[in-house]
Amino acid sequence: MDRLYRTSSKRLLVGESFGGLFASNVLLNSPSSFTDYLIIDPTALWDNDYLNRTYSKKARPVSLSSNVYFAFANNSHLGEIGLANYQWGTSFAFSVIENVQGIAVQQYFENETHGTVAFLAWYEGLKILLPTTDE
Repeated sequence: MDRLYRTSSKRLLVGESFGGLFASNVLLNSPSSFTDYLIIDPTALWDNDYLNRTYSKKARPVSLSSNVYFAFANNSHLGEIGLANYQWGTSFAFSVIENVQGIAVQQYFENETHGTVAFLAWYEGLKILLPTTDE
């Protein structure tokens, strides 16, 4: 790809829902694989809080030179499931953000649900992770 096309050194992984769980898992286990992570309303409920359990089992906190943007939706209409997913997801995000050396953002979209948050999260996240420069 780099040989055939004009590219940059940026390597961005985007994931939403279960894709957000995947992106979070890559961030946990192979953080240098990408320079930037855009994680949208990850399925933090999976395997009974897998992300936080895995993070807490690390011998030392994961130090990240990557940039990370987390977006969360208001899923309170789903009851306990929606609330637990938000709590576990934001808990994981806070743990990660504490150890990021670059840009680290967590944004909550109160007026969006799991099904509608992606459009705004892509827009806001890419503005932060891939800022334009005035020449």
